[in-house]
Amino acid sequence: MSLSQTWGEPASGVQQLLEDEFGNSATDDPLAGRLDLEVGHGFPAFGRRATLSPFASLSLADDDARSYRVGSRLVLGSVGSLSLEAERREYSSSPARHAVMLRGILRY
Repeated sequence: MSLSQTWGEPASGVQQLLEDEFGNSATDDPLAGRLDLEVGHGFPAFGRRATLSPFASLSLADDDARSYRVGSRLVLGSVGSLSLEAERREYSSSPARHAVMLRGILRY
């Protein structure tokens, strides 16, 4: 379980691309704060060489935006990770937006 509070723009260039693609520029405030809650649990996978972690998260922003995510992460030790996530973003002044994301990290 994690609970975090953030302010400002995302630091990652990839995250910024996702925010620009799925965000609502009419209501997004670059200095708005956000509260993120994530709950998940890890299970051994592939003969204990990896960890499979289903999770759910909720994000609340200062501008009345909310997002809900559910998904699963597969961490392959020091080699990398793979995640599949579904997200719903709700804004007070526009229709909800939906996204399905497949993310991968490969370390070499």
